[in-house]
Amino acid sequence: MKKLHLGCANRHLEGYINIDIRPGNGVDVVADIRKLDFEPGSVDVIYNCAVLEHFGRHEWFDILKGWTELLKPNGKMYISTTSFDAIVERYKKSRNLEELLGFLIGGQKYEYDFHGMVFNLDILTKAMQSLGFKNIQEYDWREHDVGLQGLDDYSQAYLPHMDKENGTLMVLNISGIKA
Repeated sequence: MKKLHLGCANRHLEGYINIDIRPGNGVDVVADIRKLDFEPGSVDVIYNCAVLEHFGRHEWFDILKGWTELLKPNGKMYISTTSFDAIVERYKKSRNLEELLGFLIGGQKYEYDFHGMVFNLDILTKAMQSLGFKNIQEYDWREHDVGLQGLDDYSQAYLPHMDKENGTLMVLNISGIKA
């Protein structure tokens, strides 16, 4: 079974090919995930976390389409990205823009750490439907390999920070099966 972890940074998921544009301890393959060198229809699972928002408004869909083409029929796509709806709701309550800047514009600590797009459930669901996904639904990170392996990544980004019991999840975790 071939599983890809796209934009892994230093978070190594066991059983996955961990891919990032920058070398690091958790990286198996250094590559630009916009164009991956895998045969179309050869991948069973693609997991990407805190990645899709780094692409621009006019490029993210084509990148997602390219990833979809790599999946086998009935292959599964897991996307974790900042939730614009959660950001808006948090801002309405706290009026604290500073705590939300990382979700909106990225950490801006290095060349690739900028956000070019925002997402909500509606935008991602429509995009996935148009690419032929079925069973599109939000998933719980605790039930994904990340949670099962005890790996902490942005699929579990809460405010207040690390308050996974009482905090607000600031990301959208969505999955679908390629038809």
